[in-house]
This record gives sequence, C-alpha cells and structure tokens, in this order.
Amino acid sequence: PDKYKVEYIHAALSLEKKLVVMLYGEGSRSHTIPEEQIFEHSNIKYFTADRAKLYDTVVKSIEEKYGVKITRTACWFHARHYFVDAFIADHRVRPIIKLMNYLFYIEERVADEKGKTGEARLKFRLKYSRFVVQSIMKALQRMKDEKDVKKYGKMVMRAVNYVLDDKEAFQVFLTNGDVEIHNIAIERCFRHIAM
Repeated sequence: PDKYKVEYIHAALSLEKKLVVMLYGEGSRSHTIPEEQIFEHSNIKYFTADRAKLYDTVVKSIEEKYGVKITRTACWFHARHYFVDAFIADHRVRPIIKLMNYLFYIEERVADEKGKTGEARLKFRLKYSRFVVQSIMKALQRMKDEKDVKKYGKMVMRAVNYVLDDKEAFQVFLTNGDVEIHNIAIERCFRHIAM
C-alpha cells in the first residue's frame, strides 16, 4: 500500500508590502525555520496564525534572544472551521457560527473603506465587532461551564476550547486596527501546492 509522508511548508504574507515568502525547510515543522528565516531581524510586531505550538515557541524565543515582543493573533476563520465541523454533530452551535459570520461581514465593511488608517479601522471595530466578540466569548464560556461533555459532545467542546484556550489572541484585533482577523490569504497560497 502507498504510504504518505507528512511534510510542511512555512509561509508568511504581508498584505501591507504585498509580499509572500514560502519556505520548505526539508518538510520540517521545526520552529527554527520561521524563526530564523522570517521573524529574526524583521520588523514584525504582530502575526496571525493557527494554534500550532511552534508559534508560541517562536514568540518566546525571539523575546528571549532579542528582547523584542511579537504577538500572535488568532485566526477567526480557523475557529469558525471548528464550529462548522461541530455543526454536523450538533446544530445548537448555529448561533455561534452566525456571530462569527457577522464578524467577517463587519470586516468586509472595514475593508471597503479604502485608505482607512489603522486607528479608523480600530474605531469601527470597537463600535461594531467588540460586542459580537463579547457575545461569542460569553456563550462559549456558558457552554464550557456546564461541564457536561456529553451534553454537547467532543466536537463541540473541541471547538469551544479552541477559542477559549486562546481567548486573548482572538481579541488582539480589537486593540490594533492594522491586525487582520484571519490568515486566509496565506492559506489560499497553500491550496495550489496541495493540488
């Protein structure tokens, strides 16, 4: 039988500079590849990524080596994906998905405002997105506090914990208007490689 070998490509995308970097690194998932070839000696202050442990290692290592603080922000699209998967098992997550969809709708309105500064984008988000995020977090916390995994099932609790365990990173976009709420642009770049 055919066997598959899982290998990784590291990538970074700067929407501001319209620049994409993709690194193969012999298929390794090691944190040293993005750390040494993307983050070291860069001006990166924020980056949006999933919850892979290597990113926490990169953040900690850069801070220890260079005294530079970089912040990983969480990707709302990844979170939404967990809830869409959970929806198959339990339709009660529909309100969470709708709230997340509303966040993306608000971001479309932010993006429509060409030339808006980060400060103006932040003001817009605080007016419209903050309440949505607070509603999501409260609903997820209620679900988690019920402490009955059987009530919702593993898929739902996995989605709930994905967000709540990284709550701070999911809210960074409410403190900086230049931060994106998802990293789908770079994920799309991977699609061609996968195909």
